[in-house]
Amino acid sequence: MYGATAGEVGILRMAASTNQAVCALVPDARLDPNFLYRLLRHNKATLIRFAGGGAQPNISQKIVRDIEIPLPPLEIQREIVAEVEGYQRIIDGARAVLDNYRPHIPVDPEWPSVELGEIFEALEAGVSVNSENRTKLPGEIGILKTSAVTSGIFNPDEHKAVLPEEVDRVKCSPRKGSIIISRMNTEALVGASAYVEDDFPDLFLPDRLWQTVITRPDVSAKYIHTVIASDEYRARISSICGGTSGSMKNVAKSQLLKVEVPLPDIEIQEAIVADIEAEQALVNGNRDLIARFEKKIEAAMACVWGEAKAGVAA
Repeated sequence: MYGATAGEVGILRMAASTNQAVCALVPDARLDPNFLYRLLRHNKATLIRFAGGGAQPNISQKIVRDIEIPLPPLEIQREIVAEVEGYQRIIDGARAVLDNYRPHIPVDPEWPSVELGEIFEALEAGVSVNSENRTKLPGEIGILKTSAVTSGIFNPDEHKAVLPEEVDRVKCSPRKGSIIISRMNTEALVGASAYVEDDFPDLFLPDRLWQTVITRPDVSAKYIHTVIASDEYRARISSICGGTSGSMKNVAKSQLLKVEVPLPDIEIQEAIVADIEAEQALVNGNRDLIARFEKKIEAAMACVWGEAKAGVAA
């Protein structure tokens, strides 16, 4: 009912009690509980729109009582639930694939090791500037968020629009073939990295992100990123981080450059990258599947509301 979680909806599967921050809705015989759950879950904005309060919304019981919902016949409600839950099973299956995916980097003990400092050209940091928490418009520039690299895949959409008066302060745009590394984040995310597939001249790095390039002909930048993005090396990087804060950790440049990685012949590096990219295609396919079926669920529930507004259901 209150604060940051106002409008969140769950369906209860056991006997329970609530405190004053939760409003329990008990459907009568005309309403399938699963239908009501899906209806409210996918129309959170409707609840928030009627909420009062300052910076954080507050929903009263009167607001909940006064909200009009579509009420198709019970058999139609159950058909809608069956359709949506079928989509949800597909989403859950795809998420299970993503949750269980761990890229495997084969390592032969005979392979030589090198320090990252021997293969990185430099570690160039960006500059943090004042920005608006929105994506940039055409003609504007953006400053990357650290979340642009936390998934291990560079996401240029994770940025904020730089304020006009700050434009002259930015430096260091993502370059094709570079690796971007998070030097400061939570313990679980510090050291996260991503390989950049293209140039992004209208985006810039904050001071919490480093960028490096690799120009040695015997080293594949994609291979190095694959190695340092693996669970084993993320744990190694996390172990060398400093910081007194319980939530934020920082890795020193000198410490990062001392991290050793296995370096087989370039042909083996490229073969490993090819295998990982094939696995990544499967990962991307599941992400696309999730996005597609989430849209199907949203469309199905939006259609129900639309019919209610048109007078088909009330």
